[in-house]
Amino acid sequence: MRKSIILIVFFLLLSGCTVSEEDNEEFIGVLSTGNVMGYKYTNIIEENHVLSWQIGYKGHKTVIQENPSNIEDLEKFMNAVNDGETAFVQLIIWSVYFLLIIIIAIYYYSKNRKILKRASPAFVIFGGISIWIVFNAIMDLNSISRILNESYYLLLSL
Repeated sequence: MRKSIILIVFFLLLSGCTVSEEDNEEFIGVLSTGNVMGYKYTNIIEENHVLSWQIGYKGHKTVIQENPSNIEDLEKFMNAVNDGETAFVQLIIWSVYFLLIIIIAIYYYSKNRKILKRASPAFVIFGGISIWIVFNAIMDLNSISRILNESYYLLLSL
């Protein structure tokens, strides 16, 4: 019994180590994509290992071929879009968290004011933390918006 289990595990591991013909073919298609505040990018690898970028803002799209002179600007644009997505998600999550704190505080206020008096320091602390994080996310989005605007128009001028 034990030998058959070891044999089955061995064949399962061996089957995971095989290389098919599809794995040896070159990949042609979309590498990555991002979208935030109307700015978009898509990395596309084409035949002959040519990397092209499709960037856009509010419906206007431009295709740019990657070359040594614009690679840093394209990466800066990509990183700004990715950072903007992260900051936007952070803003939404912590805003919802703050609204939940307010709803729970109103519920306790309507039920029993004594409970709210004992729990008010916790509400103030957690509410203050969420407001601080929401404020930082808004500031991050503001600076990312400037970087995106500069990078986008710099890439269009190249």
